[in-house]
Amino acid sequence: VDKTLQEQRIEQMVQKCQSLCQAAGIRLWVNDHWRAAVKAGVFGVHLGQEDLVQCLEDGGLQQMQQRGMAFGISTHSFGELAVALGLKPSYISLGPIFATTSKK
Repeated sequence: VDKTLQEQRIEQMVQKCQSLCQAAGIRLWVNDHWRAAVKAGVFGVHLGQEDLVQCLEDGGLQQMQQRGMAFGISTHSFGELAVALGLKPSYISLGPIFATTSKK
């Protein structure tokens, strides 16, 4: 599936979910797909580190802030935590800081 078609499918799915959630009075959070989330006007977006970089480079954070959207950030180190604090997200998810044998 080419990237454009995949993005269109994601946008359609997010818009459909937003419509259903809005009708039910539920706040929708979208993981990673911030472009589709902004377009659909969802409540909030959770960003991992890779998506956060792309979002910042493309002006997505400003778009979310202008629309009053909430956003959360995953962190896995003290450095990532420091960057996240500077962005003033709605919440910060603290991932494992030390290596674990339970995830391979």
